[in-house]
Amino acid sequence: MRHDRPPGHAAPLRSPRPLPPGRVAYRTALDHPEVVRRLTVMDVIPTGEVWARADARFALGYWHWAFLAQPSPVPERLIGRDPDFFFLDAEFGGAIRRFPPVAVADNIRCARDPAAIEAMCEDYRAGATCDRREDDEDRAAGRRITCPAQVLWAGRDALEAWYDTLAIWREWADDVTGRVIDCGHFMVEERPHETLSAIQDFHAGHRSPTGPAASA
Repeated sequence: MRHDRPPGHAAPLRSPRPLPPGRVAYRTALDHPEVVRRLTVMDVIPTGEVWARADARFALGYWHWAFLAQPSPVPERLIGRDPDFFFLDAEFGGAIRRFPPVAVADNIRCARDPAAIEAMCEDYRAGATCDRREDDEDRAAGRRITCPAQVLWAGRDALEAWYDTLAIWREWADDVTGRVIDCGHFMVEERPHETLSAIQDFHAGHRSPTGPAASA
């Protein structure tokens, strides 16, 4: 996931704005520290750390990481036979069914799109190969995130149970704060107001004249 230029931009940004979410955010903070002034990551640890710490607990609890990374078309065909079951019941243990009806409907719409299924699988294939390799290379070289970073993680999901999330991120970033939020993995959907308030408070306390904020 290493970027020659900031995602979606031909040159460094001159005005504060959010960058695309996901693991792109922390990689952009590593690859382009000149354009990322503040970083929020939500319920993730770096991809390289996930694979380095993989064990039997990970294999059972995060089984989709290895399944989706299998060569094409194995996961695409298996998911495509019953995408509703995979997305609504298998992958996230029914969590999506608790979303507002409009959000459930939108998830189902995307889940039935073969192109969306393929893109998701390619994302996890990259995570198991080039993304993991680039994280490992940066860690070995001592590259760190230099902007202020906020870590939010779910109190009722794997990160809270398996990892010391803040300690892991402090090995990757110079200035890290964070907190747990009492919810599952889908923090924005499950605790929208609390999540938004935490993000706003952090970014308001780290204002800078130029450069975007990034969220993952």
